[in-house]
Amino acid sequence: YDQIVERSGVRLPLRTAFSFAEDLSTRFDEESFDVVSCTNALDHAIEPAWGILEMLMVVRPGGYVFLSHRRNEAERGLYD
Repeated sequence: YDQIVERSGVRLPLRTAFSFAEDLSTRFDEESFDVVSCTNALDHAIEPAWGILEMLMVVRPGGYVFLSHRRNEAERGLYD
């Protein structure tokens, strides 16, 4: 994402950063996001339920946690 952002000249208020779902509260302050989104990623987590708990910790009260997952997504995309 950083490369795409740099090439496009867009200025973001927050840069993308790698993190495991289970470690969100160690990288970000609690209640620091209005929205947390996770798409087709929890199946790669070591502890998916813990990852969801971490998302709830870093979203502000009244904020949103969006979870969107599809079964066998890689197969539908022919692993491309």
